Amino acid sequence: MLVLDMQVMKKYLDHGYKIAQPLVAPLLNYALGWFSPELLGSGFVIKSIDDHAVVGSIPYSKFNCNNRSEIHAGLVVNSGFELIQCLLARHLGHTHFAIESFETTLKKSSRWDNSLLLKIELNEVVFDRFFMDLQKDTTTPLQCDVTIQKKSAKPGFKSKDIIKFNLTVRSKKLIA
Repeated sequence: MLVLDMQVMKKYLDHGYKIAQPLVAPLLNYALGWFSPELLGSGFVIKSIDDHAVVGSIPYSKFNCNNRSEIHAGLVVNSGFELIQCLLARHLGHTHFAIESFETTLKKSSRWDNSLLLKIELNEVVFDRFFMDLQKDTTTPLQCDVTIQKKSAKPGFKSKDIIKFNLTVRSKKLIA
């Protein structure tokens, strides 16, 4: 008898959840967005990783925008830094390096009122020299640029928006 009552109750709750879920989800998302927008996430996605290049995208949403309806510059800089970390982790592993310090310069000439594509592409010679220097010394400087362009830009369009990074990378030696 008790098992039968539990099954009926579960069926009733499941049916009620299916009806209430589409109604409650937008309200819950709105409440979370109002009280704690960081729980929703920025939507930053790494699109592709190559040996010498990483591409990511930032979607345009009201949670990613400032009071002028442009994507936050801080979000763009953090996303560019994340691209660099992914590129280094691809070659060094996540635990074999640490970025001790970095300096950024953001050059912005267009409005960021659309989804953005970020791309870091390092020359093979520069990358090889960086790894040789990292093997010689424990800390090595690395200079790289992250280009920023709107997703709606025409193919072949060269954006003037760029983030210049000057990093100091330290290699972590493995204990043998």
